[in-house]
Amino acid sequence: MQTRLLILVALVLIVVPIGFFYYMSINGFSIHHAGIYVQLLSEQQIEHFAVSEPKTITQEELMQFPQISIMINLLLEEKENPQGTRSFFVNFDTYRIFDSRGELKIKNHMSDSGARNLYQDFTQSFESNVVVYEGNYFSITSWIA
Repeated sequence: MQTRLLILVALVLIVVPIGFFYYMSINGFSIHHAGIYVQLLSEQQIEHFAVSEPKTITQEELMQFPQISIMINLLLEEKENPQGTRSFFVNFDTYRIFDSRGELKIKNHMSDSGARNLYQDFTQSFESNVVVYEGNYFSITSWIA
């Protein structure tokens, strides 16, 4: 009886930590998260941001930043849905896009090259974190936790 108990305890002490790290590696667990947060602004939020002249961007300009373009297009699709999300977040550690409820929308859509400089490049190109695209206002911010 005692031998079985020792074997069971040893198995638990080995399998549980290995299983935990395996689970975390699959789900992209990281102590440090960084990414870009894109939000479709409502009328009240536009007033809150108090941007005097937001930059209007064209389709061609937006296509220079495909990750942000994907999130903006997803937001435009969700706009018509009353239960739809108003924001998306792309995680630079896992390169996945999540909605405001934490649901995975797109998995591994980005390449490693230049991902961390994406927000900086975007703000240098447009000099604002609030932009207008197809008549809709979007807030684009970097996020680190």
